[in-house]
Amino acid sequence: MAKSPQSGDEDKPAKPVPRPRPTRREAPFDLPIFADKEPTLAERELVWAAKAGNTAFASGYPDADKEVRPALLRWLCQNSSDRNLVDPHGIRLFGATIPGKLDLNYLDIAVPLWLRDCEIGRLLLRARTREVGFSGSRFLAGVDAKGAQVDGSWFMDYARVAGTFAINSAVLEGQFNADGAAFAVEEGDAINAQAVKASAWFMDGAHVTGTFNIGGAVLQEVFSAFGATFAVEEGNAINAQAVKAMAWLMRSDSGGKCTKIHGLFDLNHAAIEQVELANAVLLSSEGVALRLDRARIGAFTTKAGFSASGAILAVHADIGRLKLERATLAAHWLATDATKPHELYGEFADCALSAVGAKIGRLDLPRGEAAAQKSATKPRVRGIIDLSRAKIGTLVDFADGWFAPLTRGEDCCEDRLTVAPNAHNGFKQARDIQHIVLDGTEYEFLEHPDGIPGAQRRVNGTIWQRFRHFLTIDHPKFDPPPRQETRRERWWTAVLTWVTSEHPHETPKPVPAPYSPGPKAEPVWKARSRWLMSQSAEELTHRFNPQPWRQLAQTLAHMGYEEDARHIAIRRRIAQRAAEPNLFLRAVSYLLHILANYGFSPWRTVLWSVGLIAVFGLAYGGLGQCWGECPVAFGSGTTARQIIAGDFIGVAGDVLAVAKDVGGNGTGRYPAFNPWFYSLDLFIPVLDLGSDTYWRPISLLGYALTVIEQILGAFLVALAVTGFTGLLTRDDRL
Repeated sequence: MAKSPQSGDEDKPAKPVPRPRPTRREAPFDLPIFADKEPTLAERELVWAAKAGNTAFASGYPDADKEVRPALLRWLCQNSSDRNLVDPHGIRLFGATIPGKLDLNYLDIAVPLWLRDCEIGRLLLRARTREVGFSGSRFLAGVDAKGAQVDGSWFMDYARVAGTFAINSAVLEGQFNADGAAFAVEEGDAINAQAVKASAWFMDGAHVTGTFNIGGAVLQEVFSAFGATFAVEEGNAINAQAVKAMAWLMRSDSGGKCTKIHGLFDLNHAAIEQVELANAVLLSSEGVALRLDRARIGAFTTKAGFSASGAILAVHADIGRLKLERATLAAHWLATDATKPHELYGEFADCALSAVGAKIGRLDLPRGEAAAQKSATKPRVRGIIDLSRAKIGTLVDFADGWFAPLTRGEDCCEDRLTVAPNAHNGFKQARDIQHIVLDGTEYEFLEHPDGIPGAQRRVNGTIWQRFRHFLTIDHPKFDPPPRQETRRERWWTAVLTWVTSEHPHETPKPVPAPYSPGPKAEPVWKARSRWLMSQSAEELTHRFNPQPWRQLAQTLAHMGYEEDARHIAIRRRIAQRAAEPNLFLRAVSYLLHILANYGFSPWRTVLWSVGLIAVFGLAYGGLGQCWGECPVAFGSGTTARQIIAGDFIGVAGDVLAVAKDVGGNGTGRYPAFNPWFYSLDLFIPVLDLGSDTYWRPISLLGYALTVIEQILGAFLVALAVTGFTGLLTRDDRL
């Protein structure tokens, strides 16, 4: 909304011309208010100007003649509907001194009221009025306009108010303009605008010392405070709870001065379509810089230069987009070097951003910033990012803004910020205050799955250029010597240019720079594993939390990264195994990992099975001294014959066999021993190849091998079946 032009400037003379003093008193100078003192030049000028519809200028008069009695202004306002006394253009007074209390309470002022560049003791304006303007005026004891009804706009630009400016519950048909104004109070509210209603609110370049209380206000359009300063020693610098507005804008002014807020900026329960803090600076001395708890905001955006020294809380907020890409956030611990116990044990003393239970359509987390080392980056967030139980549509984060991954078994690492134990905090060991909390966090889409923006990963050149360079074998990676294109290359260039051109009849545009592939990107699952390891040791070791890993795997699978999702699911089980205190469960988990990748690689189980079958086959074959027929030897009281150097004995029943009856020597009634088939027959319990029916080991070693193989076979076959059917991975349906 554009600011309304201020009236009263079109008829301003270059120099005030005092009117002659009358020889006799006439209305209104015959009123009792003038009984004890003659009217001043400013008062005479005001009366004549109000009647003629002009502006009364008192700035050029001597100090004694600048004074205007408050009673005269009240009388004019009280009779503002009398056209013999007050013109419809309104009451306009510039540069006067109005001592004491200007009481306009409970009046119905029918014309605009302008008191510009005036010095006013205290203004009472609980009245109904038209447009009012106090631009450039000074108020020595505050303003009380509670419940005022203004059928127009209220102008306070460049005014100075000492004391509370109370306009709470007022209704303004137009806008409120306090550009460049200064409001100061020793304690309490410098501006009390609770439940005010207006079309717009402008405070560009304003300076407020004390609390700016605009809670419950309803603004039809915009709140603007470009380059403004809000400061308070403790408590709320801005109390905007339950504010309703189309936009809340705090940018730098035309001179580059940014908005500064020294104290808490409270937007709890606010309903605003757009909040833009651009490069605002938030400084808090009590741990929290900005509160957005349960607020409903369409878009919350910041730009380069925005910084918050203290926590940003958006607990259970509903935000369409929260953009903090270029923001610099620091927890209270790190921003103020707190040493007092109550500061150290503050609830959010170590938190930079908390969005617990929030619903955010798109969350842009801060990127990294240049570190002291060349080509190195470090996170812009110096504190904890708590996204517990938040529901996020699109998560936009960057690898250079991730916290350092935690090594297994450690509570903190050198690359993270910590608070050392001392006599004030009572910590037994260093406390990690730079990590991300993802307990119960849900997100549907990752803008950068590997944490690298597309612009950085994008190669130079279009698809047709890649194809052209592929055909001509002209790739800058190989650094070929300069040469002329051959006839074949020129022909292919012409054909491909014609095919890829939107207008083939036109002359093709010059070809851009050659295609350059750049470095190979890191796999998504490896990058995101580092991101998950940026959680605290509490979530990774002391009480392992699997939900962040499951959520990441599910999101990657829905985005089409099935292979990366499987890797993340495997990494979750590995991390869970490392945090498991029970040695037996850790051993079982380790076996599932190496044998089947926890069910995600059933073919690995098959390979293990084939290998074991081969190993046991070699063992069975090596027990014999020969591979052919061996001399017959009968056991005591048996009808079976001993084969293969006494290591295996037939179990064919009461059959008196001779050596030539072995399968392969004619009749084939008794199958020959094959160590490979015998091993396969033992390994697969549900498959009967007949080999283990006719042969069994005699030696204790051979018998032990068969038992071990049958146990391993039953386990691995069951593991393979559950892997192929998905029973082992039913908790990770990707």
